[in-house]
Amino acid sequence: MLHVYCGNGKGKTTAAMGLVVRALGCGMKVLLVQFLKDDSGNEIKTLSLLPGVKILHRKGKEKFTFCMTDEEKASRREEYTELLEETARRSAEGIYDMVVLDEALRAVNHGILDEAKLLEFLESVKDKLEIVVTGTHPSDKLTELADYVSEIVKRKHPYDIGTQAREGIEY
Repeated sequence: MLHVYCGNGKGKTTAAMGLVVRALGCGMKVLLVQFLKDDSGNEIKTLSLLPGVKILHRKGKEKFTFCMTDEEKASRREEYTELLEETARRSAEGIYDMVVLDEALRAVNHGILDEAKLLEFLESVKDKLEIVVTGTHPSDKLTELADYVSEIVKRKHPYDIGTQAREGIEY
């Protein structure tokens, strides 16, 4: 089935990582693909130690999209197209039971991941794999395709009063 964790609240990736841990605990194999993130996340440090999970992301340090130039965004679009193509190839191998596309929706929202290609991939694997997609605003097409849609809404966040992200909590 297709799970979507979306919204402007904290906890979308955390929810997805909880499903990864649950799946690994049951002996499932997981392909975790991260968009707009590099390998500096602390959840990645822990998950990479566990058997049964393969983690993919672009190489190099990632920037926030609002800090990227147009050229950097164009480069990311190419890299993320290749990352999605690699995800499709690996998914077709029959090794994985679950695929997580962390921040794929945000990449689509910022125009650096093609939604049509994402939807094509999701439709091709939806009935074969458990798929988890996170991000901010899913399109109507993606919402309709999904089996689960959980919206996480921010009502209050310390960032609003200037508190910076804290290691171990936000990253």
